[in-house]
Amino acid sequence: MVGDWGTEVTRAEILDVNLDQATRAAMLQQLNAERARRAPVTEAEGKRRAVKLAADGELYAAEQLAKAKRVLADAEAYATAAIAAIAEAISKNGLEAAQYQMALKQVEALADIGKGQGRQVVLVPAAALDAFGLLRGRSSS
Repeated sequence: MVGDWGTEVTRAEILDVNLDQATRAAMLQQLNAERARRAPVTEAEGKRRAVKLAADGELYAAEQLAKAKRVLADAEAYATAAIAAIAEAISKNGLEAAQYQMALKQVEALADIGKGQGRQVVLVPAAALDAFGLLRGRSSS
């Protein structure tokens, strides 16, 4: 109809729609039905996502625990190898060298004890004093 006047309509905008009460009620009923239909689907998707996230969290925790156990096992293996190397060195070089090292560590520990602030009296077990004798005997030979 507007074409007769040389005008072309490319777009139209509806500003207001007047519906009767029955049509409004039918549309509202349809909208509520659509919402009711989508609600269980949305709830099921939420539950599925929650289960997946919980499983991912448990998997991550299990992987971290496994890594920690591997690190501890590696450390234990390293410590065992070090102890074996020490035992081999003692068997080759004699027990005297090991006793000397132990006595040296005892003397160092006693020196650290004496460095404490506010200590006027330091009680030392008599066996700890044997370390001084062992070191003195070793250094004079």
